Amino acid sequence: MALIKCSECGKEISDKANTCPNCGCPIEGKVMSQERPSPTGMNICPKCGNFIIGKEKCPDCGATMVNCHCSEEDWTTMLLDNTLTKWETQMRRKYVVDSEEFDSIMYDDRLKAEKDEDEYYKNLMEQSHITIECPYCHSTNTKKISGLSKAGSIALFGIFALGKTSKQWHCNNCDSNF
Repeated sequence: MALIKCSECGKEISDKANTCPNCGCPIEGKVMSQERPSPTGMNICPKCGNFIIGKEKCPDCGATMVNCHCSEEDWTTMLLDNTLTKWETQMRRKYVVDSEEFDSIMYDDRLKAEKDEDEYYKNLMEQSHITIECPYCHSTNTKKISGLSKAGSIALFGIFALGKTSKQWHCNNCDSNF
């Protein structure tokens, strides 16, 4: 086995690899056969550009899937290190856009649906942050009163600190506890 440089990222990789494990770029000069869809790996639809793990037919358009030569572990790794989008673009260019089955309307719809889905999950993540509002001044500049802070108040002020120890939140705006 010899090491060669990836034309995209410049890292050394095996000459036996079909795609670069670092960036997902197909290796120049390698002819990857469009063999039957992988029963366990990533497949792509040559008609609409849909990626599906282990499916023989595209659930959206019914076309026969093409093996991308990518395992589920490789897919997950690319997702975590933010190289998945680049890899998907390269695979779609290689297996979809130049395919005889290519349907530009379905392909554009697929890209729009993926963009909408990404936006939906981005908004969902942004909305998932819980904000506590002060009941007195309605500020969201609040923080949780820690157990250590409550214990310190009792140690310093004794029975006079009981009002603070029953509260859960502190408003940094109006300095009230609630």
